[in-house]
Amino acid sequence: IVFVLCLQWSEVKAQTKQPISVEEYTKKQNKAIERLLKEGYPRLIKQKNGEDAELVGELESGKPMYITTHNNVNVVNALDANLYDNPFDGFSIDGTDINIAMIDNLFPRRTHELFRLPNVPITSRITNRFNAFDIDDAIFSSTNIGSHPTHIAGTIMGNRVVGSTSSSPDNLLVRGVAIKSTLDAYHWKDHFLKTRYIAEANTTNILNKSFGVILQNEPATFGRYNDLAFIADDVMCKYPTFQIVKSVGNERIAVNGIVTHDQQTILGGYDLLESEGIAKNVLVVGAVNLNCKSQTSPCQPPFITENIGTSFSSYGPTDDGRIKPDVVTHGYQVKSSTTIGSVN
Repeated sequence: IVFVLCLQWSEVKAQTKQPISVEEYTKKQNKAIERLLKEGYPRLIKQKNGEDAELVGELESGKPMYITTHNNVNVVNALDANLYDNPFDGFSIDGTDINIAMIDNLFPRRTHELFRLPNVPITSRITNRFNAFDIDDAIFSSTNIGSHPTHIAGTIMGNRVVGSTSSSPDNLLVRGVAIKSTLDAYHWKDHFLKTRYIAEANTTNILNKSFGVILQNEPATFGRYNDLAFIADDVMCKYPTFQIVKSVGNERIAVNGIVTHDQQTILGGYDLLESEGIAKNVLVVGAVNLNCKSQTSPCQPPFITENIGTSFSSYGPTDDGRIKPDVVTHGYQVKSSTTIGSVN
């Protein structure tokens, strides 16, 4: 069970902007989408780094706001995830009886072999571990399967299978964290509304969001408490056992050698937080590289002599001085499930 220390908007004394309801925010952003589409901005874009992005409204400046996936889907599992399903102190945290929700740009490929229950032979029937697929039936279809959500689902609950195939020669190297858990998957359209819906439904205590707003070169907006941060904090204050987990983003490095934010050079990669990553109650996760020994024997603590930093994972802090990300974990060259059935 997750217990949240609820910190509210009003606790930031310097904050003068009035809170906004999720209904008001939705109405405002849907109007902005209509305006921006008429102005010629595309609804969907493919970035130079290969990540997908979608128009979801406007920034405070009035510029288009795009959200993008936070991951590299063509990247070895050094999470030592096998440690989590071995009981210690009377507890086992392998995901038994735990249901997790995720929101992403598309939906996971439910029939992937990694989504079997533990120790099910590869020749056996798939055991479906997905409970629900969105509240909008019009969004979900077999054509809306994506590599990014399939990859993230594998990292969350994927389980190595017994035996190997030509499509999965490295299956024994792959294991998610909560290998016996189940998953609900949602599309990121109106994700702020769906966040509240998931909390109210009370079928899970954990919601994963591995995406964020594309940052434009507007330094004043980075790290500043915003509407999305407030909405996330408000939901978690009302539902104190509900925890949102969000990726911090990959904005610290220039893309293809092109500097896109002053923070990448002037501030050395600091002050790059966006959207819900600025919230007080959201667990924001950064990436480190634990492949410093080998694929099958990753580096172990202490890391005093190990260089485990990544060049891309974003840094905080928030404008009001809070340290973000809250935690870091392995996020470099993570081997997981893909849409074509192989481990990648």
